[in-house]
Amino acid sequence: MISLFPAAANATMGTEGFRVTRADVVAAAAHTPRRSSRTALRASALRTPALRTPALRAPALRAPVLRTSAPVSRAPASAGADATLIAAHEWADYKARFLAPDGRLIDRENRGISHSEGQGYGMILAMHAGDREAFDRIWGFTRRALQIRGDSLLAWRYDPATTPRVTDINNASDGDILVAYALLRAAVKWNAADYAKAGDDIVQAIGEQLIGWDNGKPILKPGAAGFDRMEGNRGPVVNLSYYFYAAFDLFAVVQPRFPWAELAAHGRELTAKARFGHRNLVPDWVSVSRGDLTIARGFAKRASYDAVRIPLYMAYASMTGFDMSAQDAAWNRNGSGAPKARDLITDVAEEMNDPGYRMVAALSACSTRRAPIPAHLQSYRSTTYFASSLHMLGLVAARKAGLCDNASTAVMIGSRTAR
Repeated sequence: MISLFPAAANATMGTEGFRVTRADVVAAAAHTPRRSSRTALRASALRTPALRTPALRAPALRAPVLRTSAPVSRAPASAGADATLIAAHEWADYKARFLAPDGRLIDRENRGISHSEGQGYGMILAMHAGDREAFDRIWGFTRRALQIRGDSLLAWRYDPATTPRVTDINNASDGDILVAYALLRAAVKWNAADYAKAGDDIVQAIGEQLIGWDNGKPILKPGAAGFDRMEGNRGPVVNLSYYFYAAFDLFAVVQPRFPWAELAAHGRELTAKARFGHRNLVPDWVSVSRGDLTIARGFAKRASYDAVRIPLYMAYASMTGFDMSAQDAAWNRNGSGAPKARDLITDVAEEMNDPGYRMVAALSACSTRRAPIPAHLQSYRSTTYFASSLHMLGLVAARKAGLCDNASTAVMIGSRTAR
Protein backbone atom coordinates (compact mmCIF):
# COMPACT_ATOMS: atom_id res chain seq x y z
CA MET A 1 0.00 0.00 0.00
CA ILE A 2 1.39 3.38 -0.94
CA SER A 3 1.00 6.82 0.53
CA LEU A 4 0.41 9.50 -2.08
CA PHE A 5 2.11 12.34 -0.30
CA PRO A 6 4.76 11.49 2.32
CA ALA A 7 5.47 13.91 5.11
CA ALA A 8 8.24 15.77 3.32
CA ALA A 9 6.76 18.30 0.93
CA ASN A 10 9.06 17.28 -1.90
CA ALA A 11 9.28 13.55 -1.19
CA THR A 12 8.37 11.33 -4.10
CA MET A 13 5.82 8.57 -4.36
CA GLY A 14 6.19 5.79 -6.85
CA THR A 15 4.39 2.68 -7.97
CA GLU A 16 4.66 0.99 -11.35
CA GLY A 17 6.50 3.96 -12.81
CA PHE A 18 4.26 6.63 -11.24
CA ARG A 19 6.45 9.18 -9.49
CA VAL A 20 5.40 12.67 -8.46
CA THR A 21 6.24 15.25 -5.83
CA ARG A 22 3.53 17.07 -3.96
CA ALA A 23 5.16 20.40 -4.81
CA ASP A 24 5.13 19.57 -8.51
CA VAL A 25 1.53 18.37 -8.51
CA VAL A 26 0.29 21.34 -6.52
CA ALA A 27 2.14 23.70 -8.85
CA ALA A 28 0.74 22.01 -11.93
CA ALA A 29 -2.75 21.84 -10.49
CA ALA A 30 -2.59 25.57 -9.87
CA HIS A 31 -1.50 26.06 -13.51
CA THR A 32 1.92 27.44 -12.61
CA PRO A 33 5.00 26.47 -14.62
CA ARG A 34 7.06 23.63 -13.18
CA ARG A 35 10.61 24.57 -12.20
CA SER A 36 12.38 21.43 -13.16
CA SER A 37 12.85 18.81 -10.58
CA ARG A 38 -15.09 6.90 -31.95
CA THR A 39 -15.86 6.51 -35.16
CA ALA A 40 -15.15 9.19 -37.73
CA LEU A 41 -18.45 11.01 -37.21
CA ARG A 42 -18.12 11.29 -33.48
CA ALA A 43 -20.04 13.52 -31.19
CA SER A 44 -20.87 16.95 -32.43
CA ALA A 45 -23.90 15.77 -34.38
CA LEU A 46 -25.23 13.94 -31.34
CA ARG A 47 -25.13 16.88 -28.98
CA THR A 48 -25.96 19.55 -31.55
CA PRO A 49 -29.62 20.35 -32.09
CA ALA A 50 -30.89 20.58 -35.64
CA LEU A 51 -30.10 24.03 -36.95
CA ARG A 52 -32.60 26.33 -38.53
CA THR A 53 -31.27 28.74 -41.12
CA PRO A 54 -32.74 32.18 -40.43
CA ALA A 55 -31.56 35.18 -42.38
CA LEU A 56 -28.72 37.02 -40.70
CA ARG A 57 -29.68 40.17 -38.84
CA ALA A 58 -26.58 42.03 -39.99
CA PRO A 59 -24.32 41.86 -43.03
CA ALA A 60 -21.28 39.64 -42.76
CA LEU A 61 -18.33 41.49 -41.28
CA ARG A 62 -14.75 40.35 -41.34
CA ALA A 63 -13.34 40.14 -37.85
CA PRO A 64 -10.02 41.81 -37.05
CA VAL A 65 -7.00 39.96 -38.34
CA LEU A 66 -5.71 37.49 -35.77
CA ARG A 67 -2.72 38.76 -33.85
CA THR A 68 -0.29 36.10 -32.78
CA SER A 69 2.84 38.03 -31.86
CA ALA A 70 2.01 38.33 -28.15
CA PRO A 71 3.36 35.43 -26.12
CA VAL A 72 0.85 33.14 -24.46
CA SER A 73 1.38 32.96 -20.71
CA ARG A 74 -0.48 31.94 -17.61
CA ALA A 75 -1.76 34.46 -15.12
CA PRO A 76 -1.40 33.65 -11.43
CA ALA A 77 -4.62 32.39 -9.91
CA SER A 78 -6.12 34.37 -7.06
CA ALA A 79 -7.62 31.25 -5.48
CA GLY A 80 -5.59 28.27 -4.34
CA ALA A 81 -5.53 25.06 -6.33
CA ASP A 82 -7.82 23.34 -3.83
CA ALA A 83 -10.20 26.25 -3.18
CA THR A 84 -13.92 25.55 -3.33
CA LEU A 85 -15.08 27.59 -6.30
CA ILE A 86 -18.66 26.39 -6.74
CA ALA A 87 -21.34 27.41 -4.26
CA ALA A 88 -23.36 24.68 -2.55
CA HIS A 89 -26.66 25.83 -4.08
CA GLU A 90 -25.14 25.93 -7.57
CA TRP A 91 -23.77 22.43 -7.28
CA ALA A 92 -27.03 21.16 -5.78
CA ASP A 93 -28.93 22.57 -8.77
CA TYR A 94 -26.54 20.95 -11.25
CA LYS A 95 -26.58 17.58 -9.49
CA ALA A 96 -30.36 17.52 -9.20
CA ARG A 97 -30.73 18.16 -12.91
CA PHE A 98 -28.01 15.98 -14.44
CA LEU A 99 -26.49 13.48 -11.98
CA ALA A 100 -28.15 10.09 -11.60
CA PRO A 101 -27.83 8.12 -8.33
CA ASP A 102 -25.44 5.66 -10.00
CA GLY A 103 -23.02 8.44 -10.98
CA ARG A 104 -24.06 8.87 -14.61
CA LEU A 105 -24.16 12.41 -16.04
CA ILE A 106 -27.28 12.54 -18.20
CA ASP A 107 -27.49 14.48 -21.45
CA ARG A 108 -31.25 14.98 -21.24
CA GLU A 109 -31.52 16.79 -24.55
CA ASN A 110 -29.90 13.84 -26.33
CA ARG A 111 -32.29 11.03 -25.42
CA GLY A 112 -30.72 10.61 -22.00
CA ILE A 113 -27.37 9.30 -23.22
CA SER A 114 -24.05 9.92 -21.49
CA HIS A 115 -20.57 10.77 -22.75
CA SER A 116 -17.07 10.35 -21.38
CA GLU A 117 -16.83 14.11 -21.78
CA GLY A 118 -19.83 14.61 -19.48
CA GLN A 119 -18.38 12.28 -16.88
CA GLY A 120 -15.21 14.35 -16.97
CA TYR A 121 -17.11 17.60 -16.57
CA GLY A 122 -18.99 16.15 -13.63
CA MET A 123 -15.81 14.98 -11.91
CA ILE A 124 -14.08 18.34 -12.37
CA LEU A 125 -17.09 20.22 -11.04
CA ALA A 126 -17.47 17.85 -8.06
CA MET A 127 -13.80 18.45 -7.26
CA HIS A 128 -14.28 22.23 -7.41
CA ALA A 129 -17.42 21.92 -5.25
CA GLY A 130 -15.53 19.86 -2.68
CA ASP A 131 -18.03 16.98 -2.98
CA ARG A 132 -16.01 13.79 -2.70
CA GLU A 133 -19.08 11.57 -2.43
CA ALA A 134 -20.37 12.79 -5.79
CA PHE A 135 -16.89 12.56 -7.28
CA ASP A 136 -16.64 8.92 -6.21
CA ARG A 137 -20.05 8.14 -7.68
CA ILE A 138 -19.21 9.73 -11.02
CA TRP A 139 -15.81 8.09 -11.23
CA GLY A 140 -17.29 4.75 -10.15
CA PHE A 141 -19.79 4.77 -13.00
CA THR A 142 -17.14 5.94 -15.46
CA ARG A 143 -14.81 3.13 -14.43
CA ARG A 144 -17.48 0.42 -14.52
CA ALA A 145 -19.39 1.43 -17.63
CA LEU A 146 -16.87 3.20 -19.88
CA GLN A 147 -13.39 1.99 -18.96
CA ILE A 148 -13.97 -1.29 -20.76
CA ARG A 149 -11.49 -1.16 -23.63
CA GLY A 150 -8.60 -2.79 -21.81
CA ASP A 151 -6.22 0.15 -22.26
CA SER A 152 -7.48 2.63 -19.59
CA LEU A 153 -9.09 4.88 -22.22
CA LEU A 154 -12.87 5.35 -22.06
CA ALA A 155 -15.58 4.33 -24.48
CA TRP A 156 -17.08 7.64 -25.49
CA ARG A 157 -20.84 6.97 -25.43
CA TYR A 158 -23.29 5.17 -23.13
CA ASP A 159 -26.93 4.74 -24.17
CA PRO A 160 -29.33 3.30 -21.57
CA ALA A 161 -31.81 2.48 -24.34
CA THR A 162 -29.55 0.04 -26.22
CA THR A 163 -28.24 -3.45 -25.54
CA PRO A 164 -25.37 -3.43 -24.93
CA ARG A 165 -25.27 0.04 -23.43
CA VAL A 166 -21.95 0.74 -25.18
CA THR A 167 -22.12 -0.06 -28.88
CA ASP A 168 -18.94 1.78 -29.96
CA ILE A 169 -15.83 1.29 -27.85
CA ASN A 170 -13.84 3.98 -29.64
CA ASN A 171 -12.78 6.71 -27.27
CA ALA A 172 -12.94 10.51 -27.40
CA SER A 173 -9.74 12.19 -26.33
CA ASP A 174 -11.48 15.14 -24.68
CA GLY A 175 -13.31 12.79 -22.33
CA ASP A 176 -10.11 10.91 -21.50
CA ILE A 177 -8.25 14.16 -20.79
CA LEU A 178 -11.02 15.61 -18.62
CA VAL A 179 -11.34 12.46 -16.52
CA ALA A 180 -7.57 12.05 -16.07
CA TYR A 181 -7.21 15.70 -15.09
CA ALA A 182 -10.05 15.41 -12.58
CA LEU A 183 -8.48 12.32 -11.01
CA LEU A 184 -5.08 13.95 -10.59
CA ARG A 185 -6.54 17.14 -9.16
CA ALA A 186 -8.69 15.08 -6.78
CA ALA A 187 -5.62 13.07 -5.76
CA VAL A 188 -4.03 16.29 -4.54
CA LYS A 189 -7.20 17.68 -2.99
CA TRP A 190 -8.09 14.56 -1.02
CA ASN A 191 -4.69 12.88 -0.68
CA ALA A 192 -5.99 9.85 -2.55
CA ALA A 193 -3.45 7.42 -4.01
CA ASP A 194 -6.11 5.43 -5.91
CA TYR A 195 -7.12 8.53 -7.85
CA ALA A 196 -3.47 9.25 -8.64
CA LYS A 197 -2.83 5.75 -9.97
CA ALA A 198 -6.04 5.73 -12.04
CA GLY A 199 -5.24 9.15 -13.48
CA ASP A 200 -1.69 8.14 -14.27
CA ASP A 201 -2.88 5.04 -16.14
CA ILE A 202 -5.17 7.15 -18.33
CA VAL A 203 -2.48 9.76 -18.97
CA GLN A 204 -0.07 7.03 -20.06
CA ALA A 205 -2.66 5.63 -22.47
CA ILE A 206 -3.32 9.13 -23.84
CA GLY A 207 0.38 9.62 -24.43
CA GLU A 208 0.78 6.24 -26.10
CA GLN A 209 -2.32 6.27 -28.31
CA LEU A 210 -3.66 9.79 -28.79
CA ILE A 211 -0.61 11.85 -29.75
CA GLY A 212 -0.13 11.89 -33.49
CA TRP A 213 2.37 13.79 -35.58
CA ASP A 214 2.19 16.20 -38.49
CA ASN A 215 5.22 17.86 -40.02
CA GLY A 216 7.32 16.92 -37.00
CA LYS A 217 4.91 18.42 -34.46
CA PRO A 218 2.53 16.60 -32.09
CA ILE A 219 -1.22 16.74 -32.60
CA LEU A 220 -4.03 15.48 -30.41
CA LYS A 221 -5.99 12.71 -32.10
CA PRO A 222 -9.76 12.93 -31.44
CA GLY A 223 -9.87 9.18 -30.91
CA ALA A 224 -7.62 6.15 -31.04
CA ALA A 225 -9.23 5.01 -34.30
CA GLY A 226 -10.92 6.60 -37.28
CA PHE A 227 -9.34 10.02 -37.69
CA ASP A 228 -5.89 9.49 -39.18
CA ARG A 229 -7.03 8.79 -42.73
CA MET A 230 -10.51 10.04 -43.44
CA GLU A 231 -11.78 10.07 -46.99
CA GLY A 232 -11.43 13.43 -48.71
CA ASN A 233 -8.89 14.82 -46.23
CA ARG A 234 -5.20 15.29 -47.00
CA GLY A 235 -4.13 14.70 -43.43
CA PRO A 236 -5.39 13.73 -39.98
CA VAL A 237 -8.62 15.25 -38.69
CA VAL A 238 -8.35 17.24 -35.46
CA ASN A 239 -10.85 18.88 -33.13
CA LEU A 240 -9.16 21.90 -31.57
CA SER A 241 -11.75 22.09 -28.80
CA TYR A 242 -10.41 18.80 -27.42
CA TYR A 243 -7.26 20.55 -26.19
CA PHE A 244 -8.04 21.02 -22.48
CA TYR A 245 -4.97 23.13 -21.82
CA ALA A 246 -5.13 23.06 -18.03
CA ALA A 247 -4.33 19.35 -18.07
CA PHE A 248 -1.05 19.28 -19.93
CA ASP A 249 1.25 20.73 -17.24
CA LEU A 250 -0.16 18.21 -14.80
CA PHE A 251 0.25 15.35 -17.27
CA ALA A 252 3.90 16.35 -17.66
CA VAL A 253 4.43 15.76 -13.95
CA VAL A 254 3.17 12.17 -13.97
CA GLN A 255 4.22 11.10 -17.48
CA PRO A 256 7.14 13.34 -18.49
CA ARG A 257 8.27 11.11 -21.36
CA PHE A 258 5.50 12.47 -23.62
CA PRO A 259 5.66 15.89 -25.34
CA TRP A 260 2.87 17.62 -23.41
CA ALA A 261 4.31 21.13 -23.59
CA GLU A 262 4.90 20.79 -27.33
CA LEU A 263 1.39 19.38 -27.81
CA ALA A 264 -0.16 22.36 -26.03
CA ALA A 265 2.02 24.88 -27.87
CA HIS A 266 1.19 23.38 -31.24
CA GLY A 267 -2.51 23.29 -30.33
CA ARG A 268 -2.39 27.04 -29.73
CA GLU A 269 -0.49 27.51 -32.99
CA LEU A 270 -3.07 25.52 -34.96
CA THR A 271 -5.93 27.39 -33.28
CA ALA A 272 -4.34 30.71 -34.27
CA LYS A 273 -4.13 29.54 -37.89
CA ALA A 274 -7.51 27.82 -38.11
CA ARG A 275 -9.59 30.86 -39.02
CA PHE A 276 -12.21 30.48 -41.72
CA GLY A 277 -15.31 32.12 -43.12
CA HIS A 278 -16.28 35.77 -43.18
CA ARG A 279 -15.55 36.19 -39.47
CA ASN A 280 -12.27 34.29 -39.04
CA LEU A 281 -13.72 31.67 -36.70
CA VAL A 282 -12.29 28.30 -35.71
CA PRO A 283 -14.17 25.36 -37.28
CA ASP A 284 -15.39 22.46 -35.17
CA TRP A 285 -13.24 20.05 -37.20
CA VAL A 286 -10.10 20.68 -39.25
CA SER A 287 -7.71 18.59 -41.32
CA VAL A 288 -3.99 19.12 -40.77
CA SER A 289 -1.43 18.40 -43.48
CA ARG A 290 2.18 19.57 -43.17
CA GLY A 291 1.06 22.48 -41.06
CA ASP A 292 -1.66 23.57 -43.49
CA LEU A 293 -5.26 23.59 -42.31
CA THR A 294 -8.55 23.05 -44.10
CA ILE A 295 -12.09 22.55 -42.84
CA ALA A 296 -12.42 18.79 -42.47
CA ARG A 297 -14.47 16.93 -45.05
CA GLY A 298 -17.11 14.59 -43.69
CA PHE A 299 -18.22 17.10 -41.05
CA ALA A 300 -20.49 20.13 -41.17
CA LYS A 301 -18.46 23.16 -42.22
CA ARG A 302 -19.28 25.27 -39.23
CA ALA A 303 -18.09 26.80 -35.96
CA SER A 304 -20.55 25.80 -33.28
CA TYR A 305 -20.99 23.51 -30.30
CA ASP A 306 -17.47 22.10 -30.34
CA ALA A 307 -15.38 25.18 -31.14
CA VAL A 308 -17.32 27.32 -28.66
CA ARG A 309 -15.33 25.65 -25.89
CA ILE A 310 -11.94 26.95 -27.01
CA PRO A 311 -12.12 30.37 -25.27
CA LEU A 312 -13.51 28.66 -22.16
CA TYR A 313 -10.69 26.14 -21.96
CA MET A 314 -8.10 28.89 -22.39
CA ALA A 315 -9.74 30.94 -19.64
CA TYR A 316 -9.94 27.92 -17.34
CA ALA A 317 -6.20 27.37 -17.87
CA SER A 318 -5.57 31.05 -16.98
CA MET A 319 -3.92 31.58 -20.35
CA THR A 320 -3.30 35.16 -21.40
CA GLY A 321 -1.92 36.65 -24.59
CA PHE A 322 -4.06 34.63 -26.99
CA ASP A 323 -6.16 36.78 -29.31
CA MET A 324 -9.91 36.19 -28.92
CA SER A 325 -10.92 39.30 -30.87
CA ALA A 326 -12.53 37.33 -33.70
CA GLN A 327 -14.86 35.57 -31.27
CA ASP A 328 -15.51 38.81 -29.42
CA ALA A 329 -16.34 40.60 -32.67
CA ALA A 330 -18.66 37.86 -33.96
CA TRP A 331 -20.41 37.19 -30.67
CA ASN A 332 -20.37 40.51 -28.84
CA ARG A 333 -19.35 43.59 -30.83
CA ASN A 334 -21.35 42.58 -33.91
CA GLY A 335 -23.73 40.27 -32.08
CA SER A 336 -25.98 40.03 -29.05
CA GLY A 337 -23.55 38.59 -26.52
CA ALA A 338 -24.21 35.00 -27.54
CA PRO A 339 -22.12 32.64 -29.67
CA LYS A 340 -23.66 31.41 -32.88
CA ALA A 341 -23.70 28.03 -34.55
CA ARG A 342 -22.43 29.38 -37.86
CA ASP A 343 -22.04 27.85 -41.30
CA LEU A 344 -18.57 28.96 -42.40
CA ILE A 345 -19.46 28.84 -46.09
CA THR A 346 -22.85 30.59 -46.17
CA ASP A 347 -22.41 32.58 -42.92
CA VAL A 348 -25.93 31.54 -41.90
CA ALA A 349 -26.08 31.28 -38.13
CA GLU A 350 -28.29 30.54 -35.17
CA GLU A 351 -27.75 32.03 -31.75
CA MET A 352 -26.75 29.77 -28.89
CA ASN A 353 -28.77 31.58 -26.25
CA ASP A 354 -28.32 29.48 -23.12
CA PRO A 355 -26.49 31.30 -20.30
CA GLY A 356 -23.61 28.81 -20.50
CA TYR A 357 -22.85 29.78 -24.07
CA ARG A 358 -23.24 33.46 -23.25
CA MET A 359 -20.73 32.96 -20.46
CA VAL A 360 -18.17 31.84 -23.05
CA ALA A 361 -18.90 34.95 -25.12
CA ALA A 362 -18.40 37.06 -22.00
CA LEU A 363 -15.05 35.39 -21.31
CA SER A 364 -14.00 36.26 -24.86
CA ALA A 365 -14.89 39.91 -24.26
CA CYS A 366 -13.08 39.80 -20.94
CA SER A 367 -9.95 38.37 -22.57
CA THR A 368 -10.00 40.82 -25.47
CA ARG A 369 -10.87 44.13 -23.78
CA ARG A 370 -11.37 43.44 -20.06
CA ALA A 371 -15.13 43.82 -20.41
CA PRO A 372 -16.88 42.93 -17.14
CA ILE A 373 -18.78 39.65 -17.07
CA PRO A 374 -22.50 40.58 -16.92
CA ALA A 375 -24.04 40.15 -13.48
CA HIS A 376 -26.75 37.79 -14.72
CA LEU A 377 -24.11 35.36 -15.95
CA GLN A 378 -22.33 35.33 -12.60
CA SER A 379 -25.17 33.35 -11.06
CA TYR A 380 -25.91 29.79 -12.17
CA ARG A 381 -29.14 28.11 -13.15
CA SER A 382 -29.45 24.78 -14.95
CA THR A 383 -30.61 24.69 -18.56
CA THR A 384 -29.24 21.98 -20.88
CA TYR A 385 -26.52 19.53 -19.89
CA PHE A 386 -23.89 20.90 -22.26
CA ALA A 387 -24.55 24.62 -21.75
CA SER A 388 -24.83 24.18 -17.99
CA SER A 389 -21.52 22.34 -17.80
CA LEU A 390 -19.80 25.12 -19.75
CA HIS A 391 -21.44 27.73 -17.53
CA MET A 392 -20.12 26.08 -14.37
CA LEU A 393 -16.61 25.76 -15.82
CA GLY A 394 -16.78 29.40 -16.88
CA LEU A 395 -17.72 30.47 -13.36
CA VAL A 396 -14.78 28.49 -11.98
CA ALA A 397 -12.43 30.10 -14.50
CA ALA A 398 -13.63 33.60 -13.64
CA ARG A 399 -13.61 33.08 -9.88
CA LYS A 400 -10.24 31.43 -9.47
CA ALA A 401 -8.39 34.11 -11.44
CA GLY A 402 -10.58 37.10 -10.64
CA LEU A 403 -11.34 37.55 -14.35
CA CYS A 404 -13.24 40.77 -15.11
CA ASP A 405 -15.15 40.47 -11.88
CA ASN A 406 -17.91 42.74 -10.69
CA ALA A 407 -17.83 43.72 -7.03
CA SER A 408 -21.62 43.91 -6.89
CA THR A 409 -22.05 40.24 -7.70
CA ALA A 410 -20.00 38.51 -5.03
CA VAL A 411 -21.03 34.93 -4.29
CA MET A 412 -20.53 33.48 -0.82
CA ILE A 413 -18.86 30.06 -0.96
CA GLY A 414 -18.32 28.61 2.49
CA SER A 415 -16.14 31.04 4.41
CA ARG A 416 -14.76 32.86 1.39
CA THR A 417 -16.25 35.20 -1.18
CA ALA A 418 -15.90 34.46 -4.90
CA ARG A 419 -16.56 37.23 -7.34
